[in-house]
Amino acid sequence: MIAITASNSPLARRANVNAREPSHDQTALMWAAAQKHPQVVQALVERGADVRARTRVYQQTVTSEVTQRAGREELNYSVPRGGSTPLLFAARVGDAESVRILIEAGADVNDALPDGTSAYETSGYRSAAAFWRVTRPAVSCAAVDAGSSVAAAACARKRTPSTTEAT
Repeated sequence: MIAITASNSPLARRANVNAREPSHDQTALMWAAAQKHPQVVQALVERGADVRARTRVYQQTVTSEVTQRAGREELNYSVPRGGSTPLLFAARVGDAESVRILIEAGADVNDALPDGTSAYETSGYRSAAAFWRVTRPAVSCAAVDAGSSVAAAACARKRTPSTTEAT
């Protein structure tokens, strides 16, 4: 096994930090955030990784065996999938350090998936209080969308959501 050092890493050789894999358009920054590697997130951000990059959005048809057997395909429906950003990946896995790094680098705290699910909501609520503590310094309550769940309610009350509110 070859050890990766600062001198022989792809980052040191000026690799394209915004290169995308072909199936979902994910970047290295997205993978690092999704796998809870804040040191890698920091290194990629320092080398110019796009903190607002978004994965491919596609429609997924939801079907049911019952509708298929009954010949009622018109009851099937489509939902948007994909559209994640590095911040959404970090929030989903509860990586507060990567969330902080990404926000400091310019990620949008009000970012959302195509279905409207916010980064805060993506954090799974079990870590929502921690997510709010990390993002609060970067969030102006004036900029919080009135419909964005617990964050909007907290701004309205001018306090941080409690752990019980976030679960």
